[in-house]
Amino acid sequence: MGKNFGTIIFGLILVLLGGLILLDNLGALEFWKVLGNIWPIILVILGVWLIFQRAQPDYAQAPAKLSKGFGNIFLNPKSIEPEGLLVNSGFGDVEINLTKTGLLDKENLVNINLGFGDIKVLLPEGLPILASGNSFAGKIEILGKMADGIGNKVEYEDEGYGSATKKLKIATKLGFGDIRIFRA
Repeated sequence: MGKNFGTIIFGLILVLLGGLILLDNLGALEFWKVLGNIWPIILVILGVWLIFQRAQPDYAQAPAKLSKGFGNIFLNPKSIEPEGLLVNSGFGDVEINLTKTGLLDKENLVNINLGFGDIKVLLPEGLPILASGNSFAGKIEILGKMADGIGNKVEYEDEGYGSATKKLKIATKLGFGDIRIFRA
């Protein structure tokens, strides 16, 4: 099935719902009446699925790109690929612990894009950081700099980042939820 299975299922659900609503609008089906009878079953199935998604193991070696439609992502990578780490998710939390990650002697890149949920990134001590957080609605906290509300952006740069050989650049984008980037 692979890591794109959740994205495919989510896409199929959207296509199916759109088709059913279209049939309802054309008078060929009473979609809202049918949905009114089965929505509790849909909620139970979604809840069970989310519980099982939560039980996913940590990834020891983070792939260069990780995408997921639903569910939480927890990463505790031993290293990051030379091209960096890109995490995309629709719904769920993203937590990345970089305290024991072996980084290359260069600018190491981490990009996180999330629709709904929270982003948490735990950083190692002593590593120069350049970080940015963008959120449509929610709280952003990056190493002591904060913003809260709608349409937020926070940027942070450690002194000496530009001249450092080994450094970490983090870019986060979030629709709804909180972003927290902090040191251990």
